[in-house]
Amino acid sequence: MAHAVDENGELINLSNYSRIELRKLKHNQYFCLKCEKRLILKIGERKRPHFSHFTNVVEKKESKESEHHKLAIHLLENSFNKQGFKTKTEYFISSINQRPDVAVFAGVKSYAFEFQASNISLTLFRNRTLNLKKAKFEPIWFLSSRLLQMKTNSILRLTPFLSQFIHRFSGKHPPQLFFLNPEKQQIIILEHILQFSEKFAYVQKRIIDLKQFKLSQLKNYSRFDFKLMLSLWKKEKFDFRTKVRTRSYGAEYHWRLWLYNQHIHFETLPSIIYLPTRDNYYFKVPPWNWQSRIILQIIHPLKIGGIFKYTDCLKKIKTYLIPQTHYPLIEYQADPLINYLKLLTHLEIIKPLTNNTYVKLKNLPFNQDINKSIIADDDILKQLLYNLK
Repeated sequence: MAHAVDENGELINLSNYSRIELRKLKHNQYFCLKCEKRLILKIGERKRPHFSHFTNVVEKKESKESEHHKLAIHLLENSFNKQGFKTKTEYFISSINQRPDVAVFAGVKSYAFEFQASNISLTLFRNRTLNLKKAKFEPIWFLSSRLLQMKTNSILRLTPFLSQFIHRFSGKHPPQLFFLNPEKQQIIILEHILQFSEKFAYVQKRIIDLKQFKLSQLKNYSRFDFKLMLSLWKKEKFDFRTKVRTRSYGAEYHWRLWLYNQHIHFETLPSIIYLPTRDNYYFKVPPWNWQSRIILQIIHPLKIGGIFKYTDCLKKIKTYLIPQTHYPLIEYQADPLINYLKLLTHLEIIKPLTNNTYVKLKNLPFNQDINKSIIADDDILKQLLYNLK
């Protein structure tokens, strides 16, 4: 079967797409032209790409997911109705030909709530979100709690899929993720998201009983626990220094090779590398990678009193940045590079001048061995706690 209708009602002809394009469309929803049941897009190596009906096993799984989704929508609708808001499910917005799960009309403000329980392509997610904004609806995405994976109560396994759903309503608001557990009738808010590495991030968690939930609580937030974050960052940095590394791949392999070619070992890197910077989700690589390039290529070669520019640093790391358009739910466009330079300023390594220029105040000591590195790391984090508390 080479033809189907997608979730937006558009006719899809597989012969019009390359295999590469189809792989990007694989996770969209498709329906049979005759029976209108769900179809799965199959892209094998031997057979031509084609649509196929779901098996009974898959249909049962889809049925359970559908019940999970319907319950979530029902609970959200009930909650907003009880709060006195005009609420409509599957409300058709004709200007964008789109139906958000729950539309909420709060005076002059209109919200579009979406509940996502499975993977969705970045393109589809971004288009739906931007279309809702275009139609003057504020989009808020709830993720199913089934997608939530916590390493500890304060450390989240942050996947690229989850990160695209990060909300930030303004400059004063922290980055947040919203989860809904329909079965337990709980809303879980993760906020102050601060990424340790490619896979894990520090978070502060709030759990709200849906019966007590108020719309305004989505834009409230807890006080940032800087001391707790630094204690967890200290442990992560200790693991970074001491963890046995056997093999590496991709960006991590190239970073280690880059260090090796400069006769530098990660165990003895200056302790001002791998500091807790905010908004690390804007990078394709972990903090130690991009921060080391600024320190070793820009600041370290300078003499005391040497001048460098913000743009000099940006050129060194630009290739590792993720476009801000990747995060359509973030209203405030932060700059993690500026954040890092501010930390170096607090540590009196550099001093800002005018016109986005900086002066180097002191030389950067390389640690002689891993034990001295660990002691220096601890000292640097204590200085940050004292200066920024």
